[in-house]
Amino acid sequence: MTVNRSCVRPSSFSSVGKIFILTVLTAASSAFALLFNAPVAKGSGSELRNFHHTAWSSDNALGAVFDIQQSPDGYLWLTTSRGVFRFDGVRFQSADEITAGATKNIEFASAFISSSGDVWFRTRLPGLLLWRDGKLSAFPIKGCTPGLLTGSMVEDRDGRIWVAGSAGLFNVGEAKCERVSDKYGLPGGFPSAITVDTAGTLWVKMPSGKLLYLPRGGTKFELSPYGNGPVGDFAYLHAGPNGSVWLSDERGLRRVSGNSIPSKPKSRSAPTLSKHPRFGNFIFDGNGTLWASCGNGIQRISNASEVPIDVGLDPAAGQNFTVAQGLSSDVVWRLFVDREGSLWVGTNSGLDQLRRNVISQLEIPATNEHQFAIATGENHSLWIGSRSLPLTLVNSDGIIKTFPGLGSLFRFGEISKAGFGRLDWARTTFGALSPIGSNQFIIHTMTLKLGLRPRSTKTATFGS
Repeated sequence: MTVNRSCVRPSSFSSVGKIFILTVLTAASSAFALLFNAPVAKGSGSELRNFHHTAWSSDNALGAVFDIQQSPDGYLWLTTSRGVFRFDGVRFQSADEITAGATKNIEFASAFISSSGDVWFRTRLPGLLLWRDGKLSAFPIKGCTPGLLTGSMVEDRDGRIWVAGSAGLFNVGEAKCERVSDKYGLPGGFPSAITVDTAGTLWVKMPSGKLLYLPRGGTKFELSPYGNGPVGDFAYLHAGPNGSVWLSDERGLRRVSGNSIPSKPKSRSAPTLSKHPRFGNFIFDGNGTLWASCGNGIQRISNASEVPIDVGLDPAAGQNFTVAQGLSSDVVWRLFVDREGSLWVGTNSGLDQLRRNVISQLEIPATNEHQFAIATGENHSLWIGSRSLPLTLVNSDGIIKTFPGLGSLFRFGEISKAGFGRLDWARTTFGALSPIGSNQFIIHTMTLKLGLRPRSTKTATFGS
C-alpha cells in the first residue's frame, strides 16, 4: 500500500510523524487488507461486498440444484433436477460415471454422504441404495424413503443414520431400515425438518407444529419450550454457533436453543414473530455468520446470535446478494459451507460459489475527500479519520462505530507498548484524546502545535 504524501501537512507533522504514518499503513495492510476507493453512498451498505462470485448455470447440464454435500475426500455431491452429480471444482460427473456403470438406467432423486464416505441414494422407487466400496446394496423399504430432496437424512455423533421418511422416523443400519417413531415416543406423521446439534441431540419439527428433541443416549423425545408453532409450506432446522439450534418456518428464522438441552423459558412477554416466512433454508459459516435464503436471493447476517431466543430475525439486518449482482437465480434451495470456508448456493438455475476476497473494499461513511489518517486497532480493527470524517472505528467484520462528538481529525498517533495495536491517542480539532473504554475518552486540551504539554484534561462519553 502506498502513501499519498499530499495528506501530510508540513505545518502540523514533524518528520517523526511522517515516518509513523508509513509504519501504521504497513501494519494495517498486514492486519486487514484494504482497498480505498471512492466512498460508498449511504444506503448501499445492504449489498454484499468483498466476496468473489462464480456461477455454474444450466449450461453445465445441472438444472436446479436442491442439495449440496461434501464427502471426506473433498468432492461436492449435488442433488439436481437432472440427477446426482459429483463435482471437483472443474468437472461434473454423473452417478453412472462414478459407479462405473453399476447404476446404469437408475434414475436418482437425491444423495446423502455419511462421515465414512458411504453414499446413500434415493431413487424414484421406494427405499434407498447404498454405494460402499464399489458395491451397490438395496434397502427397498417403502416407508424408509426420504420425504424431501434435501434435509431428510442426518447422521448423529455415534454414526447412526436417521431418515425423515413418509411413514415417520427411521434408523438405517446394516442391512435394515427400522421405523423408530414409536420406540422413541415421536408422534406419527412425516417429520417436516430434522437435524443433529454439536452435542449429538436429535431435533425434529413435526407438521403439527411441535419441536421435539432426543438427547444423545436418550430413550424418549421431549417437547422443546421454544420453536413450537405452525410449519407453513416448509421448515428447516440447522445447528448454529456454540451448540445452538436454529429453525426457519412460518414464524420466521430464529434460535430455538442456546445449547444442546433447552432450558425452560424464564418469565417474559411473548416474542413478536412474523406471520409469514421471511427466510427459507440457511447455514452458519465457521465464523458464526448466518447465511439465509430470502425472497430475492440470499442474505448475510453477522450478528444473528445477538438476537434473543425464539425471536425472529429482521431481514433488514443483513447484506443482500441477488440476481442483480450475479446470483444464478433468486429461488434458493440450499446453502452449504465447505471445509475451506467457501459458501455454495444451490438455486433453481444452477450452482453458485462465494469466497472471501484477499483484498477487500472498505465501506466508510460518505466524506468530501479521499485522504485519511489510519491506525491499527485491536482484533484486526482500524481507526480512521479525516478533516470531514470524525473518529471512526472499523471492525474486521465491517461493522463501523463513529464518534461524531470528537470532531474531525488532523491525524492519528500510536504510542502503544510492545505493539499491541491499541489506539492510545488521536489528535482532533479541539485537542488530543486517549480511549479508556468503548465509548469513553480522556480529552487533553492543548494548542494544536505538536509537542506542547496538555493544559487540562477531562473525561467525555460519546454514543456509538
